[in-house]
Amino acid sequence: MCTIFIKRCTIMSRGRAIYFIIVVVAIIVIGSIMYTTLMQRPPVGEHGPVTVTDFRGKQVIIDPSKVDRVVVIGSYWVETVCVLGCSDRIVGVDKYTPYNFYVPESVKNVTTVGSVYSGLDIETILSLEPDLVIMDIGYGKAEEYIAQLEEANVTVIGIFCTCFNDQIKAIEIIGKALGADDRASQLINYMQNWYNQLRDKVKNLSTEQKPRVVVVSAYALVKKGEIQLYANTSFGKIVEELGAINIALQEFPSEKWPKINEEKLLSWNPDIIIFLGSSNYVAQAVNVSVTQQPWTMLKAAKEDRVYGIVIYNSKGAFLNWGPRIIIGYMQMAVVVHPDIYSDLDWVFEAKSFLENFYGITLSEEEIASSMVRP
Repeated sequence: MCTIFIKRCTIMSRGRAIYFIIVVVAIIVIGSIMYTTLMQRPPVGEHGPVTVTDFRGKQVIIDPSKVDRVVVIGSYWVETVCVLGCSDRIVGVDKYTPYNFYVPESVKNVTTVGSVYSGLDIETILSLEPDLVIMDIGYGKAEEYIAQLEEANVTVIGIFCTCFNDQIKAIEIIGKALGADDRASQLINYMQNWYNQLRDKVKNLSTEQKPRVVVVSAYALVKKGEIQLYANTSFGKIVEELGAINIALQEFPSEKWPKINEEKLLSWNPDIIIFLGSSNYVAQAVNVSVTQQPWTMLKAAKEDRVYGIVIYNSKGAFLNWGPRIIIGYMQMAVVVHPDIYSDLDWVFEAKSFLENFYGITLSEEEIASSMVRP
């Protein structure tokens, strides 16, 4: 009996030894393959300079492998550069970036260089010796600043967005200039796929099926007592992309932020009211709409279709330029067509999106707080 047991143990030991040898060999082989693959992966810029066409229509030639120092003017473009994994190259930002929740602390602490609105400190930018300046354009003295930088032989990429397709183009340009094409493609694919899904659900709606909406500045109402609307603006157009009618855009097609009186608002009698602004102003505006006339007389208030959406760069806000805007589209979608988008869990998508692309974890409560209801 003991002899049989010893023989069995010997056989089992030999079996284990053989198994162990096989595992070790497999690990060595797999490790060698992975090492070889990594070594063969082409480094950034191996193929030399690339050409990007920025929003000025200018062709900019740049070698991503030599872009080590970047100044980014426009907090949403700073955010984009960070999402593409290039935050360590940022040496200068505009003065608003330190207040953007979605930007890493390390980037908030770099040198600030002013803003296109209030004035850029060109001398400070030049002292940072940037290999590239990525700059928001289309307003202020942007053209003048670009001319000064280019005269000093600084490479500049100008970006200006007015629609979703512009946003995609901006990410593509920045990714290419920084050699972050793969990361940019992942981000673009996510955003484009969701945008297409949202649009496809409402593309065949008749006029009668589209709710009539007003998109209102919460700040103007709370601070100034004015009814100022989003018409021919980026945010004003989003509701129309999602199967609704922006009354202000139809009435004032050439104006961005028209103001109307209470009589006009009553005559429109919108189906839905959406307030946009910072969290404090949005909450106050929503409260006004359900407690004060003439707001309480409107169809939207009577049918409980008043909403507030927090915008820009505070925690939980999504509706702004930059990658987060796709979540802002989702928020707008469930507001204007809760029935059509009933299967869209935008809070879940927002949480997943932030974790996967930003490395930021927010609770569902923090995310949901950017949508304010009476």
